[in-house]
Amino acid sequence: MTMEEFLDKCIAFSVKINKLRKYLRENQHEYNNSDQIQRSGTSIGANYSEACNAESKADFIVVPLRRMPLLPFRRENAPG
Repeated sequence: MTMEEFLDKCIAFSVKINKLRKYLRENQHEYNNSDQIQRSGTSIGANYSEACNAESKADFIVVPLRRMPLLPFRRENAPG
């Protein structure tokens, strides 16, 4: 698949996502999920562009700046 074909598919997918969002909002009254679907579904082109313009593989590696501390286990919070 060429880059032009891929970009055409991204645009077509984004159009379908926007139609799905419109349907969910108008017919199902689903607002939060429809907004999330639109954000995630239409970011494909931006993600692809970002990947093409990456300078190195390290651009894709996310290193946590700090680790979340483990919460102490409490018996009263245990299931069952």
